[in-house]
Amino acid sequence: MLETVRAGGPLSSWYATEPLVWWVASVVLGGPLGVVGAWARRPGVVGLLARLTVPVGAAVQMVVLPPGRNEVVEIMGKTAVWAGAVVLLWAELRRRRQSPTC
Repeated sequence: MLETVRAGGPLSSWYATEPLVWWVASVVLGGPLGVVGAWARRPGVVGLLARLTVPVGAAVQMVVLPPGRNEVVEIMGKTAVWAGAVVLLWAELRRRRQSPTC
């Protein structure tokens, strides 16, 4: 995109509205996600749900809106997200087993 701007070429019509969409999304989702991040250190069910928000959200996105434009990139993206979610869940289970106050 930067090359297009430097060359003086026209931007596509959909790009003009994209910054507005991301701005609205950041305003709407920024506060709630900040609260979830703050709650992640809490013990108990609230903290557990807060810590699981990102891996579960990423896994849901892989089902609803897979990454990439071709099959290879899609497989790589899905593999990375699913592996990351499994590692985070494994770490959470391990942490809960070692914690005597759960």
